[in-house]
Amino acid sequence: MKRVVFSTLAVVVVLGFAFAMSASPAMADTLDLSITLGSTTYMCGSGLSCTFGANSVVYSGSLSDGAGTINFTVDSGIKGPGPYDLDLTYAVSTSGAITGPVVIAFSDDTLSGSNLSWNAQVGGTQGSGDTTQMTAVAVDVNTMTYQELCQTGIVSTSPVSAACLTSPAYSNTNFDLADEVSLSIANNQSVSGDAGLAQTPEPGTLVMFGSGLLGLAAIVRRKLKV
Repeated sequence: MKRVVFSTLAVVVVLGFAFAMSASPAMADTLDLSITLGSTTYMCGSGLSCTFGANSVVYSGSLSDGAGTINFTVDSGIKGPGPYDLDLTYAVSTSGAITGPVVIAFSDDTLSGSNLSWNAQVGGTQGSGDTTQMTAVAVDVNTMTYQELCQTGIVSTSPVSAACLTSPAYSNTNFDLADEVSLSIANNQSVSGDAGLAQTPEPGTLVMFGSGLLGLAAIVRRKLKV
């Protein structure tokens, strides 16, 4: 009897998660990376010489804002297993005086999904006087409408640690998802970190899993009566 009960549990759980994962399919098109210094934005193929992998984009190089030089090593890619997860790793150092914040954005373009929510987290190290802030952004491709999903507070200590949850749930048939980090870096200092967007279980997942547990409980009761 125990063998039957545990076998049923495995089937219920697997089927519940299979249906939930198929409820909101993603259609990944392209990955992109951009770096903004002041009012100037550089993108892959337009100021940034990027290397693309199957699910990653990497940039390593230097940019100047006219007052100082900023050196970058940015290695970013989709963080599995979820189709809506993003992960951005970065290492930035400055040489000389720079005039404004540095914004690094990693995006996955042309997605589609419903009832989506994310947990956004950033962690890393920075020097005295430096600050870090992370923002999760969605852009409606059809209307080019920018929506801030969530934003952490500004962190001025080291190690860096901040998080936020997106709310309400997001639905769109054609959108870009971006993971942005805004850095304020003092002269001749270095910062590094990792910023990630991880999809949280959508309501359908919880409902299906709960239904599976209720079904399992009913099966167990029937087996115990036999």
